[in-house]
Amino acid sequence: MLGYESEADFQNVAESRSNRLHPEDKMPTLNAFAAHIGDKTGRTPYDVKYRLYRKNGSMFWAFFFNV
Repeated sequence: MLGYESEADFQNVAESRSNRLHPEDKMPTLNAFAAHIGDKTGRTPYDVKYRLYRKNGSMFWAFFFNV
C-alpha cells in the first residue's frame, strides 16, 4: 500500500511509521497510541485516522478503529 518493497526501504521499527506521518497528524496519532497502550484497563480505544507518506511521496489515509 505504501510502496516499500523490503525492510531496507521500511525498517521493522516504530520510527519507520512515525517518521512517515503527516506533520499535522503525528502528535495526535502518537498520543492516541500511547494512551491506548498505557491504559491497563483496556478501555481506551485506538481510534485514529491519519495520513502517511508513501515511498513516491503521495499521501495514504489510514484508519484504525476498535470494534
